[in-house]
Amino acid sequence: MSKWSIGRKISLIALVVCCGVLAFSGYKIYEYNKTSTEEKAELDDLRSLIQVQYNNDDAYYGEGGDSGNNLDNTTGGNSTSGGNNSGGTIPNNNHITKVPYFRYKPLVDINSDFCGWIKIEGTNIDYPVMHTPDDPQKYLHLSFYGKYAWCGLPFVDGKCDIAPNSDNVIIYAHHMKDGSMFQNLVNYTDKAYYTQHSTVLFDTLWNYGKYEIIAVVKTTVSSKDSWRFDKYVNFETEEEFLEFYNYAKEHSLYDTGVTAEYDDKFLTLSTCEYSQNNGRLVVIAKKVN
Repeated sequence: MSKWSIGRKISLIALVVCCGVLAFSGYKIYEYNKTSTEEKAELDDLRSLIQVQYNNDDAYYGEGGDSGNNLDNTTGGNSTSGGNNSGGTIPNNNHITKVPYFRYKPLVDINSDFCGWIKIEGTNIDYPVMHTPDDPQKYLHLSFYGKYAWCGLPFVDGKCDIAPNSDNVIIYAHHMKDGSMFQNLVNYTDKAYYTQHSTVLFDTLWNYGKYEIIAVVKTTVSSKDSWRFDKYVNFETEEEFLEFYNYAKEHSLYDTGVTAEYDDKFLTLSTCEYSQNNGRLVVIAKKVN
């Protein structure tokens, strides 16, 4: 009788533990779905704010940015001032320049950590990008409005500069099972997918950016032999550039046919890749406009 009582007690304890685990799992699923739904709604609102001004960008008196391609020859007038999270202001000279600042100003007014917008046509990648050098992973699980969000937001490596851009701007984001954030990047393991989505758009507050993908690389973060792509932010010498560029081209999953030179600007996108332990997929593109 005593043994039966002990057995019943063990069974009861096991049942309670199982119920607790199920309840906790259910709560976590509910929490994930709730925050995911909320963030999707927030992101839709942010996209709407941009769309309102998409075809109504203003001009300001200032530099043309990295390439100068947006300059026209009109002169005169007073300068308009503005800033971003890095403390930049619009310089005063005799050029009128079309820039994205006024398109994205509504987002800056909401959150000064906003530094740009990334979009790849035909994919789910269409997001604000955050930059907090003093706390680089601040948006790992944080929404644009500062609330907890499991999927977080794309963010720039803390070593990188924006306005002007570093030689290589590195952006990270989660690989979410629901297809959000940078999950679509893993599709670039297929060359046919790359062929259909070879262009990345990344606007900062001061420059429109169009980038052509030059390489797609699988790496890890768990080995001393892993490729530390994140150390390549500014190329002080051509040798540093070639070290980065040659590795990327030689280890690319396929030949994109797109080449680059020492003076080019780059955009590197990274997310988790699950075919190997602590894997990362790295998509590297060069600025073409």
